[in-house]
Amino acid sequence: MEVSDAKAAGDDDRCAYAQSMVDCFTDQLNESNPILTAISDAMTEEGHCRDKMESACTEEDAALWHSRMEKAAAAKQVGNEKLMECSSKYKNLMKATRELWQVAS
Repeated sequence: MEVSDAKAAGDDDRCAYAQSMVDCFTDQLNESNPILTAISDAMTEEGHCRDKMESACTEEDAALWHSRMEKAAAAKQVGNEKLMECSSKYKNLMKATRELWQVAS
């Protein structure tokens, strides 16, 4: 809305600022999407392995599924850490954009 409002008002500087915010948010969505997908996949695998482990007929099979479940849990943790890094990166970029705008205006 901010971009549209700025265009309608003929405020090129405000339009550029608003567009830079939109672009930053879009970039964040694009970067975080595969991370979120990896987290979701790891969670699904973790649950599948937990179910298989609980219904395993032998201790050996249960141990195998437990090991796979731990690997999925570790992958989920890595994904969560990457997501936090991505979030922090874009939080800082948005802050820098706002600060630049305040200095320029």
